[in-house]
Amino acid sequence: MEYVSTSLSDVPAADFREIFFHPVAPDGGIYMPRHIPAIPSAVFKNLEGMSLTDCAYIITTAFIGQDIDPSVIREATASALDFEIPLQQLSDNTLSLELFHGPTLGVRDLGTRFLASFISATGNRKPGERFNIIAATAGDTGMALADAMKSVPDTHVYILHPRDESGRDKRTGFSLSGENATSIDVKGSLDQCMGMLYDLLKDREFTSANNLICGNTLNLMRLLPLIVPFFHARAQMHRTDICRPDDPVVFALPSGSLAMLTAGVIAKRMGLGNVRFVVACSKGHSFSHYLRTGEKRDSNAEPSIAGALDVSYPGNLPRLHALYGNSSEAMSQDIAAEEIGDDEIVATMKKSLADYNYLTDPHTAATICALERQLNPGEKGVVLASVHPAKFGNIVQESTQTCVVTPKRMERMRSGAAVRHLALPPTLSALKKFLREQHLS
Repeated sequence: MEYVSTSLSDVPAADFREIFFHPVAPDGGIYMPRHIPAIPSAVFKNLEGMSLTDCAYIITTAFIGQDIDPSVIREATASALDFEIPLQQLSDNTLSLELFHGPTLGVRDLGTRFLASFISATGNRKPGERFNIIAATAGDTGMALADAMKSVPDTHVYILHPRDESGRDKRTGFSLSGENATSIDVKGSLDQCMGMLYDLLKDREFTSANNLICGNTLNLMRLLPLIVPFFHARAQMHRTDICRPDDPVVFALPSGSLAMLTAGVIAKRMGLGNVRFVVACSKGHSFSHYLRTGEKRDSNAEPSIAGALDVSYPGNLPRLHALYGNSSEAMSQDIAAEEIGDDEIVATMKKSLADYNYLTDPHTAATICALERQLNPGEKGVVLASVHPAKFGNIVQESTQTCVVTPKRMERMRSGAAVRHLALPPTLSALKKFLREQHLS
């Protein structure tokens, strides 16, 4: 498999090893596969008989099977996806695919555990060599990375996150646990944190010298596992006769970095069938503006109680632009976006509990609201429930007047060992200075 820059310039194609260690291309774009492999129709017809790990193995092998020993891929997928992704029926036409049954109760367990399993299984490094995983986030990515990497020898996780000066309770109440992670407060916004990470990754000499690996979905090894839930959902729908292979399905998801949406579009290109997508965004979001007008712009979305909806410039948007040939019209054929405010999120949390006896976090509520606006007669809608409601327990309880049952593993993580919290100005030079002081190599 060859990988090309989203900038579609004359930069030479890269191989798997290069895009793993250097996800940002020399021209400033990010890498994506030159071609999207198709799943054979015979495989799709037999989808309903496949387990989650079988599905994951087939999909990941289609991309990296020529670069990585298939036995390593089999081991990595089995180790990473050792939890369920159940499909819950809410109504005749609406279902919820629960992506939060991993160890840290969120969708990021899919990609982070696969990345960790892949690093463990390949063993592709010198004795005693340390890998340093770095990511930027306003929420759960750091916790998921720290948990996934805790059993991988000679790895350390560095997490950039914005200092929250607003007093808004967006954070989950978790701290990174264990001695394998360092949390870095940045005196700036999430977009500034992402900008720092992006600029760091462009410096290939620095990242190579310090064995730095991107832990965000800019790294395709974090993105590829996100394709799996779409096929797994259809498998469960076929198995239970909820729909037939040719029936139209609408997948609804929160915007975030648009990683899940990018994975869904890739799944559609691989042969997922008659599907389209609905994205829940914050008010004033740049992505919904682009779909409406075709105008690319940076904009500060209105802050919401569903923090993943607030990313002003999603990191995977360049991949979507490339997949659709920079045509908003073509993109709009497959994707719709709905802007959802806090009042609508709270109302949907209450309505979901009343109508479906289904408790949701704010992100899932926003996604249900977006789907309900867009679902047409004859379509089945699948909400990607990315976060366990207990992770936003205070907001959920205040909104629904319902006590949220906290899973035991969440309590264990809350009582984990403390890590260092360091404050940095939002500049690349400050970040590099800090990393040099860690003696990473």
